[in-house]
Amino acid sequence: MDLLTMDWSGLVLTFFLIYGIYAPCLLTLLDQQHRLPMRLLALIPCLLLSWFGYWLSQRHLKYSD
Repeated sequence: MDLLTMDWSGLVLTFFLIYGIYAPCLLTLLDQQHRLPMRLLALIPCLLLSWFGYWLSQRHLKYSD
């Protein structure tokens, strides 16, 4: 019987990126109480993290075939 091993570092990294960086940036972006320059500044990390997630998913799909 083979046991499935799991790489927990990916889970921890994903949790940190989504709940530590992406969610606060997105909430700042959507919050109307912040001024427009602050909201636009919060857009930059959101876009960078979205691009990073897309790049990782494409890389995973390329190497999994």
